[in-house]
Amino acid sequence: MKWYITPLVGANNIKFGMTREEVRKLVNLPYTEFYKWKSTVPTDAYKYFHAFYDEEDKLEALEFSDEVELIYKEINMFSLAQEGIQSLFEEIEVDGEYLTDIAYSIGIFIPEDEQNPESILIGKKDYYV
Repeated sequence: MKWYITPLVGANNIKFGMTREEVRKLVNLPYTEFYKWKSTVPTDAYKYFHAFYDEEDKLEALEFSDEVELIYKEINMFSLAQEGIQSLFEEIEVDGEYLTDIAYSIGIFIPEDEQNPESILIGKKDYYV
């Protein structure tokens, strides 16, 4: 499955700020709800991605697994090693296995023993602030 992302906006037809019900209707796939980390708002877990919502039930982030093609600037981000990702995002910060670009609200997890990302999160403006 291919997902085309626009940082700070969304992926495919899913846009940040949509309600949980709007996202569920648009995605139209099975999901389960669960609480991630210390969140007080449930996350929707679809087969290949998670949808995160704020206290008003508005979409604030999407986290994709490496089982999809995540396309940005015509490149599948899951096919890139750390250096390739860093060339796409000039202000990306590296902290061990995590790469974060605060300006673009993008977080990338590359396990220590891997070359390519395992998961990529895109968020609304100021998601990491």
